[in-house]
Amino acid sequence: MHAKSHLAFFYFHGAALQFIPSELAQQGQQIKYQFSNNPSVKDAIEAIGPPHTEILAIVINERPVNFTYLLQNQDVVIVYSYDTKPKIHKKYFLPNRPKEKPKFILDVHLGGLVRFLRFAGFDT
Repeated sequence: MHAKSHLAFFYFHGAALQFIPSELAQQGQQIKYQFSNNPSVKDAIEAIGPPHTEILAIVINERPVNFTYLLQNQDVVIVYSYDTKPKIHKKYFLPNRPKEKPKFILDVHLGGLVRFLRFAGFDT
């Protein structure tokens, strides 16, 4: 027996658009996502393109949710990346990014990489 196919409508805002195929990567453009078996919204977002580490907040049917939300038929999903300012309370922001800048320890044979990382502003 085959699972029934459902449809959700995704809208991506901010830098998350750079991970979406170019024909769909316009801010505010609807992306139709077909699914069955109610996947988590995290899995659906990553299947479309953006990694979950780039996502600041998710609003489904005008309600903030976390990554564990299971998609339902006809859900309207708005996805905000870290460079956006969604109009929701900060307590609903997803904890994906480290609070500090990353630090790296490299072996001496990676001298060229050290220079590039330092040039990019990383503590190396």
